[in-house]
Amino acid sequence: MKVNTEPLNATINQMINQDPLFEMINTSSGKYNFRLQSNSPAIDKGIPTSIINDLDGLPRPVGLPDFGAFENQ
Repeated sequence: MKVNTEPLNATINQMINQDPLFEMINTSSGKYNFRLQSNSPAIDKGIPTSIINDLDGLPRPVGLPDFGAFENQ
């Protein structure tokens, strides 16, 4: 996420202007994989919620929740 100032009421602590290191973003082919690479700065940077599974059906969180729809396992 690229911003000049943090949005009001944001929960993006410690991630301003950092690449989340998604597995694959290929805009020319239209292929996207929004799972996080193992060295992503978005791992364990989410906030606790009542969500217990990610979009793959895997347990969430493992430790602190990750940013995004997929928990790095």
